[in-house]
Amino acid sequence: MNISMLSIILGITGPLGLLTLLILAGIITRRYWGSRTGSLRWHTRNLRLKQIAALASFFCLAMAGSYGVIQEIWAFIYLIIALKTGTWWIRIAISQR
Repeated sequence: MNISMLSIILGITGPLGLLTLLILAGIITRRYWGSRTGSLRWHTRNLRLKQIAALASFFCLAMAGSYGVIQEIWAFIYLIIALKTGTWWIRIAISQR
C-alpha cells in the first residue's frame, strides 16, 4: 500500500474517531445529568465513562502505532493522548474501589 494513501486514510480516521468518542462521552454525560451521587444512575454513568475512556485509550494507541509504522510525528501526539486517557481511566478505576 502506498504510504501517502495510508497517511490520508489515517488523517481522516483519527479525527473522526476522536470526535465520535467525544460525542459519545457528551451523550452519556447529558443522559445521566441529574443523577445523585451514589445512586444506580450515577454508578452506571461512571461505568459508561470508564468504558469510553478505555476505548479512547486503545484507539489512540492504535493510531499511534499506525502513525509510528509510517514514521510520522502524529504518532507522538496520539501516544500522549492515549497516555492521558489511560492514566485518567486508571485513576478513576482505583479511586472507586
